[in-house]
Amino acid sequence: MKKKHKPYKRKRLLRLSGFLKRKAENAGKRIYVVVAETVQHPLMHEWTGTHGILRPTDETKTIVQPKGRIAAQACHVVSRMRMSVLTDAGVTYACQRPARGKPWPELQEWYEEMKKKADEGITTIILSVPDSYQLAFMKFLMEKKGVKVHVFHDENPEYGYGHVMTAICTEPVEKSDLYGVTDYLPLWR
Repeated sequence: MKKKHKPYKRKRLLRLSGFLKRKAENAGKRIYVVVAETVQHPLMHEWTGTHGILRPTDETKTIVQPKGRIAAQACHVVSRMRMSVLTDAGVTYACQRPARGKPWPELQEWYEEMKKKADEGITTIILSVPDSYQLAFMKFLMEKKGVKVHVFHDENPEYGYGHVMTAICTEPVEKSDLYGVTDYLPLWR
């Protein structure tokens, strides 16, 4: 005996159509994460007018990053980016509201929009560079292209004193926004 399929309820269909609409809007968007396979620390920062250059010091050592640590740093930088995007949207909303506050329907609309942003399905691509120097250069190139970049600095006794930049990521961008910047980078393995 065949099972009869129950018709979808209107509420579920609306939710499904909203999901498909958001998926279509973000179909071309990607989050690019770049991680360093080795990090150098400490480094000296020299400014050359328009940008900085990293140079090794006598105490600089190279630390090979274990795979698990690299994966955690990629997760950290994406989490930081998502929180930043949601916080920026919340601050924008708060700055636009009148002194008495927004009426409930507008607040509810904003809340639904935040839930959509939190649940966005966007492809995340993790790329790798050999060292801290290349990571800093990638950050420079992405910012030069006008892409907003988020940085993760790690603290670990293995690095020694201070914070070390170990991963960067972009906000969701079109693939074409980074032509010529990430094309030659290998996927992280």
